[in-house]
Amino acid sequence: MGLSMFQRRKDFQSTFTRYFGVIATACAFLVSAPAYAQTSLAPDPHVIYETRCASCHEPHARDFAKKALELQNGAVVMRSSGAPLALFLEHHPRGLPPADAAALLKQFSAMLQTGFLYQEKCVACHERASTLARLRLFEREGVIEGRYTHRDISEFLRNHGRLTSMEVDTIMKMFHRQLSPNAH
Repeated sequence: MGLSMFQRRKDFQSTFTRYFGVIATACAFLVSAPAYAQTSLAPDPHVIYETRCASCHEPHARDFAKKALELQNGAVVMRSSGAPLALFLEHHPRGLPPADAAALLKQFSAMLQTGFLYQEKCVACHERASTLARLRLFEREGVIEGRYTHRDISEFLRNHGRLTSMEVDTIMKMFHRQLSPNAH
């Protein structure tokens, strides 16, 4: 005797529910895995600035650094007062966890050391450095390559954008920093 339409539908629903549950669990894991993985890494200064600072200051950390900060004897200081940025961040009115403050301080220092070279030479044709590095580049055994071309970016830049060899070295250091979340 054949199964009734009701029984076949019930079997289908049971199988569908079981498989859907497995698929939904797998999807939930895949979506949440990067968030869990991120917790073991150093804080991302771009995310910190854009979520904690941009509502009161310039929308991008680069613009804030260029306008409000400078290096004095290797230390990042506020242009308006000469006070160390580290001290200001430690006592910031909105509060900032020490790890976030350290990540911002390190990032601002690196930005000031590059002299905003990327902004001057590259941004007219390319997106922000952090976006370009994280979406279009990867690092393998210390060499930065194009994600899709697998071209050595250091070699590529030597004939791209009218960069001097010193400027290529500066841009490459910046890309290494952008690609190494723990190095921020």
